[in-house]
Amino acid sequence: MANVYKDSSGKWISQIQIGYYENGRPKFKRFKADTKKAALEKVESYKIETNNLSVLPKDADVLVHEYIRQYIDAYKSNSLKPSSLTRNYNILENQIKPTIGGYGLNQLTTTTIQKQMINVLVDKNYSYSTIHKAYVLLNEALNKAVQEERILKNVCNGVQMPVKKAFEEKEIRILTDEEARLLIEVANSKRYENGLAIVLILYTGLRCGELCALQWGDIDFEAKVMTVRRNISVHTERTEDGLKRIVELQNGTKTKLMRKVPLNEKAIDILNRIRQTSKSKFIIKTRSKVPDVTIVSQTYNNMIKYAGIKDKNGIHTLRHTFASALLKKGTDIKIVSEVLGHSSVSFTYNTYIHLSQSQKTDALSSLDY
Repeated sequence: MANVYKDSSGKWISQIQIGYYENGRPKFKRFKADTKKAALEKVESYKIETNNLSVLPKDADVLVHEYIRQYIDAYKSNSLKPSSLTRNYNILENQIKPTIGGYGLNQLTTTTIQKQMINVLVDKNYSYSTIHKAYVLLNEALNKAVQEERILKNVCNGVQMPVKKAFEEKEIRILTDEEARLLIEVANSKRYENGLAIVLILYTGLRCGELCALQWGDIDFEAKVMTVRRNISVHTERTEDGLKRIVELQNGTKTKLMRKVPLNEKAIDILNRIRQTSKSKFIIKTRSKVPDVTIVSQTYNNMIKYAGIKDKNGIHTLRHTFASALLKKGTDIKIVSEVLGHSSVSFTYNTYIHLSQSQKTDALSSLDY
Protein backbone atom coordinates (compact mmCIF):
# COMPACT_ATOMS: atom_id res chain seq x y z
CA MET A 1 0.00 0.00 0.00
CA ALA A 2 1.37 3.41 -0.99
CA ASN A 3 1.91 6.26 1.46
CA VAL A 4 1.34 9.79 0.20
CA TYR A 5 2.20 13.14 1.79
CA LYS A 6 3.22 16.71 1.01
CA ASP A 7 6.82 17.83 1.34
CA SER A 8 8.05 21.25 2.45
CA SER A 9 7.86 22.61 -1.10
CA GLY A 10 4.20 21.69 -1.49
CA LYS A 11 4.82 18.74 -3.81
CA TRP A 12 2.97 15.48 -3.28
CA ILE A 13 5.26 12.51 -2.48
CA SER A 14 4.08 8.92 -2.84
CA GLN A 15 6.17 5.94 -1.81
CA ILE A 16 5.95 2.17 -1.91
CA GLN A 17 8.02 -0.46 -0.20
CA ILE A 18 10.11 -2.48 -2.66
CA GLY A 19 11.98 -4.72 -0.25
CA TYR A 20 14.54 -4.59 2.54
CA TYR A 21 18.17 -3.60 2.91
CA GLU A 22 20.67 -6.16 4.22
CA ASN A 23 20.29 -4.75 7.74
CA GLY A 24 16.52 -5.40 7.61
CA ARG A 25 15.51 -1.75 7.15
CA PRO A 26 12.61 -1.31 4.69
CA LYS A 27 13.55 -0.04 1.22
CA PHE A 28 11.18 2.45 -0.48
CA LYS A 29 10.67 3.84 -3.97
CA ARG A 30 9.45 7.48 -3.97
CA PHE A 31 7.64 9.56 -6.61
CA LYS A 32 6.96 13.31 -6.77
CA ALA A 33 4.02 15.06 -8.46
CA ASP A 34 2.05 18.30 -8.34
CA THR A 35 -1.17 16.62 -7.20
CA LYS A 36 -2.03 13.79 -4.86
CA LYS A 37 -3.82 11.93 -7.67
CA ALA A 38 -0.80 12.18 -9.98
CA ALA A 39 1.52 10.93 -7.24
CA LEU A 40 -0.67 7.90 -6.61
CA GLU A 41 -0.97 7.20 -10.33
CA LYS A 42 2.82 7.06 -10.57
CA VAL A 43 2.88 4.42 -7.86
CA GLU A 44 0.21 2.35 -9.62
CA SER A 45 2.11 2.52 -12.92
CA TYR A 46 5.28 1.43 -11.17
CA LYS A 47 3.50 -1.46 -9.45
CA ILE A 48 2.10 -2.79 -12.72
CA GLU A 49 5.39 -2.40 -14.55
CA THR A 50 7.51 -4.12 -11.91
CA ASN A 51 5.18 -6.77 -10.49
CA ASN A 52 5.31 -4.99 -7.13
CA LEU A 53 1.60 -5.16 -6.26
CA SER A 54 1.90 -5.37 -2.52
CA VAL A 55 4.32 -4.99 0.38
CA LEU A 56 6.80 -7.75 -0.32
CA PRO A 57 8.25 -10.31 2.08
CA LYS A 58 11.90 -9.91 2.93
CA ASP A 59 13.10 -12.41 0.30
CA ALA A 60 11.08 -10.98 -2.58
CA ASP A 61 13.76 -8.53 -3.64
CA VAL A 62 16.22 -11.35 -4.31
CA LEU A 63 18.46 -10.60 -7.26
CA VAL A 64 17.57 -12.19 -10.59
CA HIS A 65 20.78 -14.21 -10.82
CA GLU A 66 20.35 -15.45 -7.24
CA TYR A 67 16.80 -16.59 -7.89
CA ILE A 68 17.67 -18.37 -11.14
CA ARG A 69 20.49 -20.22 -9.39
CA GLN A 70 18.01 -21.26 -6.69
CA TYR A 71 15.61 -22.37 -9.44
CA ILE A 72 18.26 -24.49 -11.18
CA ASP A 73 19.41 -26.03 -7.89
CA ALA A 74 15.89 -26.88 -6.78
CA TYR A 75 14.09 -27.86 -9.97
CA LYS A 76 16.66 -28.86 -12.61
CA SER A 77 19.53 -30.53 -10.75
CA ASN A 78 17.72 -33.88 -10.56
CA SER A 79 16.04 -33.79 -13.98
CA LEU A 80 18.94 -32.95 -16.29
CA LYS A 81 22.00 -34.96 -17.21
CA PRO A 82 25.20 -33.40 -15.80
CA SER A 83 26.31 -31.79 -19.09
CA SER A 84 22.91 -30.13 -19.58
CA LEU A 85 22.89 -28.91 -15.99
CA THR A 86 26.35 -27.42 -16.47
CA ARG A 87 25.08 -25.69 -19.63
CA ASN A 88 22.31 -24.05 -17.58
CA TYR A 89 24.78 -22.75 -15.00
CA ASN A 90 27.03 -21.46 -17.80
CA ILE A 91 24.12 -19.62 -19.45
CA LEU A 92 23.31 -18.03 -16.11
CA GLU A 93 26.91 -16.97 -15.47
CA ASN A 94 27.79 -15.83 -19.00
CA GLN A 95 24.59 -14.42 -20.52
CA ILE A 96 22.06 -13.63 -17.78
CA LYS A 97 24.09 -12.52 -14.77
CA PRO A 98 26.25 -9.94 -16.62
CA THR A 99 23.20 -8.33 -18.26
CA ILE A 100 20.17 -8.41 -15.93
CA GLY A 101 21.40 -10.53 -13.03
CA GLY A 102 21.86 -7.53 -10.75
CA TYR A 103 18.23 -6.45 -10.91
CA GLY A 104 15.86 -7.35 -8.10
CA LEU A 105 13.37 -10.04 -9.14
CA ASN A 106 10.49 -7.65 -8.41
CA GLN A 107 12.15 -4.84 -10.39
CA LEU A 108 12.52 -6.74 -13.64
CA THR A 109 10.43 -5.46 -16.55
CA THR A 110 9.78 -6.56 -20.12
CA THR A 111 11.66 -3.51 -21.36
CA THR A 112 14.64 -4.29 -19.15
CA ILE A 113 14.89 -7.84 -20.48
CA GLN A 114 14.57 -6.61 -24.05
CA LYS A 115 17.10 -3.79 -23.83
CA GLN A 116 19.56 -5.05 -21.24
CA MET A 117 19.69 -8.76 -22.13
CA ILE A 118 18.32 -9.66 -25.57
CA ASN A 119 19.52 -6.57 -27.44
CA VAL A 120 22.88 -6.53 -25.65
CA LEU A 121 23.54 -10.19 -26.49
CA VAL A 122 22.68 -9.49 -30.12
CA ASP A 123 25.06 -6.52 -30.17
CA LYS A 124 27.81 -8.72 -28.74
CA ASN A 125 27.34 -11.14 -31.67
CA TYR A 126 26.16 -14.12 -29.66
CA SER A 127 24.55 -16.83 -31.78
CA TYR A 128 20.79 -17.16 -32.03
CA SER A 129 21.02 -20.49 -30.20
CA THR A 130 22.84 -18.94 -27.23
CA ILE A 131 20.40 -16.02 -26.96
CA HIS A 132 17.42 -18.35 -27.24
CA LYS A 133 18.76 -20.62 -24.48
CA ALA A 134 19.23 -17.61 -22.19
CA TYR A 135 15.66 -16.50 -22.87
CA VAL A 136 14.26 -19.99 -22.26
CA LEU A 137 16.05 -20.36 -18.92
CA LEU A 138 14.90 -16.92 -17.77
CA ASN A 139 11.33 -17.60 -18.91
CA GLU A 140 11.21 -20.94 -17.07
CA ALA A 141 12.53 -19.37 -13.87
CA LEU A 142 10.05 -16.48 -13.98
CA ASN A 143 7.17 -18.89 -14.59
CA LYS A 144 8.23 -20.70 -11.42
CA ALA A 145 8.44 -17.36 -9.56
CA VAL A 146 4.80 -16.71 -10.54
CA GLN A 147 3.80 -20.15 -9.24
CA GLU A 148 5.62 -19.40 -5.98
CA GLU A 149 3.72 -16.08 -5.79
CA ARG A 150 6.91 -14.06 -5.67
CA ILE A 151 5.75 -12.02 -8.67
CA LEU A 152 2.33 -11.57 -10.23
CA LYS A 153 3.25 -12.08 -13.87
CA ASN A 154 6.08 -13.31 -16.07
CA VAL A 155 7.54 -10.20 -17.70
CA CYS A 156 9.25 -12.36 -20.33
CA ASN A 157 5.87 -12.31 -22.05
CA GLY A 158 6.14 -9.58 -24.63
CA VAL A 159 9.90 -9.83 -25.12
CA GLN A 160 10.74 -9.84 -28.83
CA MET A 161 13.30 -12.44 -29.82
CA PRO A 162 15.51 -11.60 -32.81
CA VAL A 163 14.63 -13.22 -36.13
CA LYS A 164 16.69 -16.36 -36.59
CA LYS A 165 17.24 -15.70 -40.30
CA ALA A 166 19.01 -12.46 -39.43
CA PHE A 167 21.91 -14.40 -37.92
CA GLU A 168 24.70 -15.50 -40.19
CA GLU A 169 25.23 -19.23 -40.14
CA LYS A 170 28.63 -20.09 -38.71
CA GLU A 171 30.80 -21.33 -41.54
CA ILE A 172 32.11 -24.83 -41.03
CA ARG A 173 35.91 -24.95 -40.99
CA ILE A 174 37.45 -27.74 -43.04
CA LEU A 175 41.16 -28.38 -43.33
CA THR A 176 42.63 -28.24 -46.81
CA ASP A 177 44.63 -31.23 -48.03
CA GLU A 178 47.84 -29.30 -47.38
CA GLU A 179 46.76 -28.36 -43.83
CA ALA A 180 45.82 -31.97 -43.10
CA ARG A 181 49.24 -33.07 -44.37
CA LEU A 182 50.98 -30.54 -42.12
CA LEU A 183 48.99 -31.68 -39.09
CA ILE A 184 49.83 -35.33 -39.79
CA GLU A 185 53.51 -34.40 -40.04
CA VAL A 186 53.33 -32.80 -36.60
CA ALA A 187 51.63 -35.92 -35.22
CA ASN A 188 54.31 -38.17 -36.75
CA SER A 189 57.04 -36.07 -35.18
CA LYS A 190 55.95 -37.37 -31.75
CA ARG A 191 56.25 -33.84 -30.38
CA TYR A 192 52.81 -34.24 -28.76
CA GLU A 193 51.97 -37.31 -26.72
CA ASN A 194 48.48 -37.79 -28.15
CA GLY A 195 49.16 -36.32 -31.57
CA LEU A 196 48.67 -39.60 -33.41
CA ALA A 197 45.41 -40.32 -31.59
CA ILE A 198 44.11 -36.86 -32.48
CA VAL A 199 44.70 -37.25 -36.24
CA LEU A 200 42.81 -40.56 -36.01
CA ILE A 201 39.70 -38.35 -36.19
CA LEU A 202 40.65 -37.49 -39.78
CA TYR A 203 40.09 -41.17 -40.66
CA THR A 204 37.13 -42.00 -38.39
CA GLY A 205 35.12 -38.80 -37.81
CA LEU A 206 34.95 -39.38 -34.04
CA ARG A 207 33.80 -36.65 -31.69
CA CYS A 208 36.48 -35.58 -29.23
CA GLY A 209 34.57 -37.09 -26.31
CA GLU A 210 34.22 -40.38 -28.20
CA LEU A 211 37.94 -40.47 -28.99
CA CYS A 212 38.77 -39.88 -25.32
CA ALA A 213 36.41 -42.69 -24.29
CA LEU A 214 37.72 -45.15 -26.88
CA GLN A 215 39.36 -48.25 -25.41
CA TRP A 216 41.49 -50.98 -26.95
CA GLY A 217 38.66 -53.44 -26.39
CA ASP A 218 36.57 -51.40 -28.82
CA ILE A 219 38.99 -52.11 -31.69
CA ASP A 220 38.66 -55.25 -33.79
CA PHE A 221 41.95 -55.30 -35.70
CA GLU A 222 41.04 -58.46 -37.59
CA ALA A 223 37.69 -57.16 -38.85
CA LYS A 224 39.13 -53.63 -39.17
CA VAL A 225 36.26 -51.96 -37.35
CA MET A 226 35.85 -49.95 -34.14
CA THR A 227 32.77 -49.83 -31.94
CA VAL A 228 31.85 -46.39 -30.62
CA ARG A 229 29.81 -46.90 -27.49
CA ARG A 230 31.00 -44.38 -24.87
CA ASN A 231 31.57 -40.69 -24.36
CA ILE A 232 33.41 -38.45 -21.91
CA SER A 233 31.21 -36.03 -19.99
CA VAL A 234 32.59 -32.85 -18.42
CA HIS A 235 30.36 -30.95 -16.03
CA THR A 236 30.38 -29.04 -12.77
CA GLU A 237 28.82 -29.95 -9.45
CA ARG A 238 28.05 -27.63 -6.57
CA THR A 239 29.82 -28.55 -3.35
CA GLU A 240 30.32 -26.85 -0.01
CA ASP A 241 33.57 -25.45 -1.39
CA GLY A 242 31.93 -24.12 -4.56
CA LEU A 243 31.79 -25.53 -8.08
CA LYS A 244 33.83 -28.68 -8.77
CA ARG A 245 34.75 -29.81 -12.29
CA ILE A 246 33.87 -33.47 -12.96
CA VAL A 247 35.25 -35.57 -15.85
CA GLU A 248 33.64 -38.98 -16.16
CA LEU A 249 33.16 -41.88 -18.57
CA GLN A 250 29.59 -42.38 -19.76
CA ASN A 251 27.96 -45.21 -21.67
CA GLY A 252 26.32 -44.07 -24.88
CA THR A 253 27.31 -41.38 -27.36
CA LYS A 254 25.96 -37.85 -27.78
CA THR A 255 22.99 -39.18 -29.76
CA LYS A 256 22.75 -42.34 -27.60
CA LEU A 257 23.58 -44.44 -30.67
CA MET A 258 26.26 -47.12 -30.59
CA ARG A 259 27.85 -47.46 -34.02
CA LYS A 260 30.45 -49.39 -35.97
CA VAL A 261 33.11 -47.39 -37.81
CA PRO A 262 35.19 -49.15 -40.50
CA LEU A 263 38.96 -48.65 -40.24
CA ASN A 264 41.10 -48.08 -43.32
CA GLU A 265 44.78 -49.00 -43.53
CA LYS A 266 45.97 -45.58 -42.33
CA ALA A 267 43.73 -45.75 -39.25
CA ILE A 268 44.94 -49.29 -38.49
CA ASP A 269 48.55 -48.13 -38.84
CA ILE A 270 47.99 -45.22 -36.42
CA LEU A 271 46.36 -47.52 -33.86
CA ASN A 272 49.18 -50.06 -34.11
CA ARG A 273 51.78 -47.35 -33.56
CA ILE A 274 49.92 -46.03 -30.50
CA ARG A 275 49.50 -49.54 -29.12
CA GLN A 276 53.26 -50.13 -29.13
CA THR A 277 53.76 -47.66 -26.28
CA SER A 278 50.34 -47.82 -24.62
CA LYS A 279 50.03 -48.82 -20.98
CA SER A 280 46.37 -47.85 -20.58
CA LYS A 281 43.06 -49.35 -21.60
CA PHE A 282 42.30 -46.05 -23.35
CA ILE A 283 43.61 -45.10 -26.79
CA ILE A 284 44.35 -41.64 -25.40
CA LYS A 285 47.31 -41.66 -23.02
CA THR A 286 46.32 -40.12 -19.70
CA ARG A 287 47.63 -39.73 -16.17
CA SER A 288 44.16 -39.28 -14.73
CA LYS A 289 41.39 -41.82 -14.22
CA VAL A 290 39.83 -41.01 -17.60
CA PRO A 291 41.06 -38.82 -20.49
CA ASP A 292 40.00 -35.16 -20.31
CA VAL A 293 38.52 -33.72 -23.51
CA THR A 294 39.71 -30.24 -22.57
CA ILE A 295 43.34 -31.37 -22.42
CA VAL A 296 43.03 -33.23 -25.73
CA SER A 297 41.43 -30.19 -27.37
CA GLN A 298 44.24 -28.02 -26.07
CA THR A 299 46.78 -30.44 -27.52
CA TYR A 300 45.06 -30.05 -30.91
CA ASN A 301 45.24 -26.26 -30.59
CA ASN A 302 48.97 -26.49 -29.82
CA MET A 303 49.51 -28.79 -32.79
CA ILE A 304 47.87 -26.54 -35.36
CA LYS A 305 49.69 -23.53 -33.94
CA TYR A 306 52.99 -25.36 -34.32
CA ALA A 307 51.99 -26.36 -37.86
CA GLY A 308 51.09 -22.76 -38.73
CA ILE A 309 47.40 -23.54 -39.28
CA LYS A 310 44.75 -21.00 -38.32
CA ASP A 311 41.62 -22.63 -36.91
CA LYS A 312 39.20 -20.94 -34.52
CA ASN A 313 36.73 -23.83 -34.58
CA GLY A 314 38.86 -26.27 -32.60
CA ILE A 315 39.25 -30.03 -32.78
CA HIS A 316 35.75 -30.55 -34.25
CA THR A 317 37.31 -29.28 -37.50
CA LEU A 318 38.83 -32.74 -37.97
CA ARG A 319 35.38 -34.37 -37.85
CA HIS A 320 34.09 -31.85 -40.41
CA THR A 321 37.12 -32.52 -42.61
CA PHE A 322 36.44 -36.28 -42.47
CA ALA A 323 32.78 -35.80 -43.45
CA SER A 324 33.72 -33.39 -46.22
CA ALA A 325 36.22 -35.85 -47.69
CA LEU A 326 33.60 -38.62 -47.81
CA LEU A 327 30.97 -36.41 -49.43
CA LYS A 328 33.41 -35.07 -52.01
CA LYS A 329 34.18 -38.66 -53.00
CA GLY A 330 30.47 -39.18 -53.65
CA THR A 331 29.69 -41.26 -50.55
CA ASP A 332 25.96 -41.57 -49.99
CA ILE A 333 24.90 -39.07 -47.32
CA LYS A 334 23.00 -41.78 -45.42
CA ILE A 335 26.26 -43.71 -44.99
CA VAL A 336 28.08 -40.54 -43.91
CA SER A 337 25.33 -39.87 -41.38
CA GLU A 338 25.59 -43.40 -39.94
CA VAL A 339 29.40 -43.26 -39.67
CA LEU A 340 29.26 -39.88 -37.93
CA GLY A 341 26.55 -41.08 -35.55
CA HIS A 342 24.15 -38.25 -36.36
CA SER A 343 20.60 -38.43 -35.06
CA SER A 344 19.15 -38.17 -38.57
CA VAL A 345 20.17 -37.94 -42.23
CA SER A 346 18.45 -34.55 -42.44
CA PHE A 347 20.78 -33.20 -39.74
CA THR A 348 23.80 -34.37 -41.76
CA TYR A 349 22.39 -32.82 -44.92
CA ASN A 350 21.65 -29.49 -43.25
CA THR A 351 25.11 -29.41 -41.66
CA TYR A 352 26.95 -30.02 -44.91
CA ILE A 353 24.48 -28.53 -47.40
CA HIS A 354 27.15 -26.14 -48.71
CA LEU A 355 29.17 -29.16 -49.86
CA SER A 356 26.12 -30.59 -51.58
CA GLN A 357 25.54 -27.31 -53.39
CA SER A 358 29.18 -27.25 -54.45
CA GLN A 359 28.91 -30.76 -55.84
CA LYS A 360 25.80 -29.80 -57.81
CA THR A 361 27.64 -26.82 -59.30
CA ASP A 362 30.62 -28.99 -60.28
CA ALA A 363 28.32 -31.62 -61.79
CA LEU A 364 26.45 -29.10 -63.93
CA SER A 365 29.69 -27.41 -64.97
CA SER A 366 30.98 -30.71 -66.31
CA LEU A 367 28.19 -31.00 -68.87
CA ASP A 368 29.76 -30.63 -72.31
CA TYR A 369 27.02 -31.60 -74.81
